[in-house]
Amino acid sequence: MPNLSYALWSIWIELPLLHKLFFIFLFAVAVYSLFSAAQILAGVRSLMAFGQSRDVPALQNDVAALYARSANVRHLITATFYLFGIVFFLGVTFHSVDTRRQDFSLFTRLGESCKRFEKQLSGRRGRYT
Repeated sequence: MPNLSYALWSIWIELPLLHKLFFIFLFAVAVYSLFSAAQILAGVRSLMAFGQSRDVPALQNDVAALYARSANVRHLITATFYLFGIVFFLGVTFHSVDTRRQDFSLFTRLGESCKRFEKQLSGRRGRYT
């Protein structure tokens, strides 16, 4: 019986290089997004605290800078989503080519297991009827 106590990091060894690069990029995007979100929240908080003592053009400039930062994060997340689609479909394409070479051994074994299970069930039904 195989060992079923797999850790999440044990999958890393089996991933292709393209998927590893994507996960590293995704981690960097997550760190940048959290850092930017913290800066945006700090900027909004400072605007709320000192907003009434400043003039309107200065407030508009600060709000425009916060909006530009949030737009950068939004564009980066959108680009990451598109990159995920590209990596996913490239991975599916390469995986389907590899499985054709292996003659669908996993699906063949799964089908054989289902046939054996059906035979066992049909044998048990005959005994109890």
